Amino acid sequence: MEPKVNAKAMPEGERKELEILGRIVDYLSQSLDMEKVLTRVTEETAKLLRADASSIHLLKGESNLELAAGYNLSEERKKRIPLRLGEGLAGKVFQQKEVLFSGDITRNSRVFYPEAGKKRKTPSLICAPLISRGKLLGTLAVYSRRPKVFGKRQIRFLKLLAQQTSLAIERAILLEQLKEKAICDELTGLYSRGYFLARCREEFARTSREKGSVSFLLCDVNNFKAINRIKGHREGDRILCQVAEAIRSCVRKEDVVCRYGGDEFIVLLPRTNSTLAAKVAERIHRNLSLLAKEGGVYPTLSIGVVSYPEHGGSLEDILAKADSSMIFARYHPGKKTVIWSEWEKTDLKELYTQDVLPQIASALAQVVDQKDGYTTGHSRLVSEQAVLVAEKMGLEKKEIDKIRTAALLHDIGKLAIPARILNKPGRLTKEEEKIVREHSKAGEKLLGHVKGFETVVPIVRAIHERWDGKGYPDGLAGGKIPLGARIIAVVDTYWAVCSDRPYRRKLGQKEAIKELKEGAGSQFDPKVVEIFLSVLFQGDVNLSIKEN
Repeated sequence: MEPKVNAKAMPEGERKELEILGRIVDYLSQSLDMEKVLTRVTEETAKLLRADASSIHLLKGESNLELAAGYNLSEERKKRIPLRLGEGLAGKVFQQKEVLFSGDITRNSRVFYPEAGKKRKTPSLICAPLISRGKLLGTLAVYSRRPKVFGKRQIRFLKLLAQQTSLAIERAILLEQLKEKAICDELTGLYSRGYFLARCREEFARTSREKGSVSFLLCDVNNFKAINRIKGHREGDRILCQVAEAIRSCVRKEDVVCRYGGDEFIVLLPRTNSTLAAKVAERIHRNLSLLAKEGGVYPTLSIGVVSYPEHGGSLEDILAKADSSMIFARYHPGKKTVIWSEWEKTDLKELYTQDVLPQIASALAQVVDQKDGYTTGHSRLVSEQAVLVAEKMGLEKKEIDKIRTAALLHDIGKLAIPARILNKPGRLTKEEEKIVREHSKAGEKLLGHVKGFETVVPIVRAIHERWDGKGYPDGLAGGKIPLGARIIAVVDTYWAVCSDRPYRRKLGQKEAIKELKEGAGSQFDPKVVEIFLSVLFQGDVNLSIKEN
């Protein structure tokens, strides 16, 4: 057995050094933050050995040493990095795997730069290799302006510190690798969706504080399913990696690129408005076009651009609008990038032949439902069941398609209502009620700007009219209300009663049926109520509610 060290019997200087060493070792064993670990080591090492400065260099690549942390270093010394193996004292220590020291570096032939001592006024230094499990990680060095101040005791302490620091660095590197594996997509190496969403919340908070902007690019690989089917999944994977690298090479270090879905990528651009974000999107398109010169399959992207707070007030709202913008880009001829604000100007008549209006309407409905957290999927549900009623009534296919689209968009006017009003748990004020009542007109105005939706505008405007003429915005009554609006009003009310709302809990199927029956002939078209209930009781409608 080794004899125990009697701290009291030690000279005062050594005892103090031992205490500092103990503090450093404790810190190293507890901390896993690489940057904090290295900074603390350089500071405490200089204090421990009464040095004027200290530094840690770590291996970067196969042959370079880069300054990772430094204490009290001159600007000139900081500029002398990176070092190649064998260059300078740190490079020689790394190459020879042994501690090197000098009482006067101006006279030491092993130092690569003999003039350094005169210029930097640091004649004395010790440099130790950082080695863990036989693997070289870097070097730890201390410097002093005084000559011949370092002896065997200081060398011994630096060796001990280097050993403990090496273990801490290895732990930190391992943790970083595990973290990276957990937050990165295995195929492309891009960040995962979970990590991306966490960063989004951080950026939203920062942007709100700084009153700035943050933008998003949602990128979809065009015709990817066809590529997989024709060329095979291996070629599909190669193209995804190709696209990932093309996007990554066009953004800044602080930007976050994520694989968002199967063939979708999303980019977070901090401190960037929509105009600048669109320029980044164009760079990505140009970068991909260069691949055509290399031969093989040439992938193209459809990119939706959206910015916070310019285009929305919540992360869910922003992501839904990014999805909608990307869909516009995918189906609009000659349009590879679409900013969310451009959708109002989009001429969708060109898209009729491609039969994509329902897809665009569905994307818009998703945006609306995301704004009101209580109605996720509501528009799609109302649309599906309004179609069942229309079919039961024997309407023509053209009219049924119109009702399907109008039902998807019946709440589009909510985009003009502040979220605080939509999600208010208590009773609305008169002023707030007035704002809510305007959403039918707002919906008409929004859709009126989008060529291709003209036929559904009258239906959307009339959703809140009543059979007895006491509704809004125009006070229409009876048959003057478009049939599509009468059908949607009944289905919408049923599901509103069956769903949770900010101001009340859901009331259930029985209460919903009771409300429809009581409103037949006053609020609702009695014939439509009768047909909807017949469809309901025949089991054609998926009730989505379990009651005893």
